[in-house]
Amino acid sequence: MIVVIIALTFLYYKTHLGTINKIRDNLITNNETTDNLDILSYKDYKELFGTMVKTFNIEGFKVKASTIDGNVTAIEKELSFGKREFLTLNGDFNSPNTDEQFTIENEKQNIQITVGIYYTENYLGNDFVGWIYNKGFAHLNKNLAEKNSTAVLTYKNLIVLVQYSSTSEVDISLMNNVMKALIEILKNFDKTKND
Repeated sequence: MIVVIIALTFLYYKTHLGTINKIRDNLITNNETTDNLDILSYKDYKELFGTMVKTFNIEGFKVKASTIDGNVTAIEKELSFGKREFLTLNGDFNSPNTDEQFTIENEKQNIQITVGIYYTENYLGNDFVGWIYNKGFAHLNKNLAEKNSTAVLTYKNLIVLVQYSSTSEVDISLMNNVMKALIEILKNFDKTKND
């Protein structure tokens, strides 16, 4: 009896496997193309970061600092759930780093925007996933709360964090322009890889 059940189950799955694969393919196609499911290689990540530093352009701002020449960030191991002590591919000091950043500053030197791009080995999707802006919270120190903002994008297997710091209130339209410029660089980079 058990052999018959196993055989029937096998025949059922073999017969319906094509249907199951078509359903899976349709789900992927309807949500995101399979091209978007590809993750960037570490080499592409480094190339993308170099492209960002060279081509990022917001009127009135210049790139003032970057980690393009290399950096290694040490952390307490508990901060990575015990996985690593350095933000590198293998978690040790001699491995390639997985965190890069550059900072732009305006001519008046009263606004700094830092863009961090972080490499992971896991597909995260292409999305705007978070924005921290504390304006309007009555019990916060207004002088601090309204001068900083942070936004987070995911792109394939990368996390892109944008931190805005100012001596005056955050300019939301400027922050939007920064995010749009970054998204355009990501899209253009993707096009060059697919051509």
